[in-house]
Amino acid sequence: MSYWMAWVIDRTSIKLRGLEKWLSSLWLFGTLFKCNASGFLNALYEFVHGLVFATMPFWLGGLVLLVLAPPPSADEISGLSSISFWVTLYWASVVSMFSRGELLLFAISLLSPTLWLATYEPKGANPLPHRRPISTLAVLIIVVGAVLFGLMRKSETVNVDAVFWISVGLAGAAVFLRYLVFVYHGYRLPDVSERDLTKPTDDWMKHVSRHREAAQ
Repeated sequence: MSYWMAWVIDRTSIKLRGLEKWLSSLWLFGTLFKCNASGFLNALYEFVHGLVFATMPFWLGGLVLLVLAPPPSADEISGLSSISFWVTLYWASVVSMFSRGELLLFAISLLSPTLWLATYEPKGANPLPHRRPISTLAVLIIVVGAVLFGLMRKSETVNVDAVFWISVGLAGAAVFLRYLVFVYHGYRLPDVSERDLTKPTDDWMKHVSRHREAAQ
């Protein structure tokens, strides 16, 4: 019985290692299966912090429009709770802030520093995992976004609804790539110990001590 249990456990571990190896080799997403929970959380903190300020023109602009809107009539509120009505009105105000191609500029502005981070190699760090597909997708989104935004401003025959939904998709892809780069950037950085942090100070103190001894 113990032999068969050991055999089953051994075969299961082999299959799990094979599955892990296959997952880690996936295009664009493979390294995600090598990252730990703290890496995802640290990247999420940096990502959310930047995203709040990046989307400020939308949610803050929607709030300003909501405050400046004329008071609703009784017919507009009928059939809805007061909370539902104001939430719906606020969301409509937010959408109006990016209904004319503004999300295309948002995607471009979000991906420009992301593209730099993907190609930048800090001292002592490894190259960013999946750097080539990430850079390629980022450049494609930037080019498509710039072309569509130019068409929105110069042509009167553009399908505004189609461009709007394309801009939503491009913005979503840009947000995803930005978070992905934050995760991979944290993964590629070398582990820094307390000794590594204090080494410059220790070296400087030793240098000062040698000068004092030489002066005496």
